[in-house]
Amino acid sequence: EQMRARKLELENAKAEGRLIDREAVTATGAHIIATARTALLSLGYRLAEKVAGKTDVKEIASIVEAEVRDVLGVLADETAFFAALDIDTLS
Repeated sequence: EQMRARKLELENAKAEGRLIDREAVTATGAHIIATARTALLSLGYRLAEKVAGKTDVKEIASIVEAEVRDVLGVLADETAFFAALDIDTLS
């Protein structure tokens, strides 16, 4: 009886959206990490042309900071990020 009640409780929680499948959460987390990794690794290519030939350290630092902020801004934009993410994974 106690097991049946627990099973029903879990089924209700899942139906109400209060319970998410562990594999879906793991897959979504892996996707988030892969997206962040790709975005950060692309910085080298994005920055190379912009800083090539520059000698002013402050100018180079400003360019690098702007690009890092741009990447982090994209990753922090929940709406855009989850639009690109497979939302069906969490439903």
